[in-house]
Amino acid sequence: MPFESEFWKKPVAGKAPEEILGFITTLPVNWTKNENNDSEFHMTILAKIMPSIQSENHEKILIASAAKTQTMENS
Repeated sequence: MPFESEFWKKPVAGKAPEEILGFITTLPVNWTKNENNDSEFHMTILAKIMPSIQSENHEKILIASAAKTQTMENS
């Protein structure tokens, strides 16, 4: 732990992660539930939304499957 002297004796942190695609995070929308501090912004403006690799792969699979089905029907 950072409050222990041994923590600060290691000159270099461990190896950087290489296969991490992202982090699971949540926006704490209810932490001020009883306060009137609505910014009137849509939540997607407050957080960067990126398409996931999984959904991109899913689309490719659906397209390939449809093409294969069409080829089989035309044979």
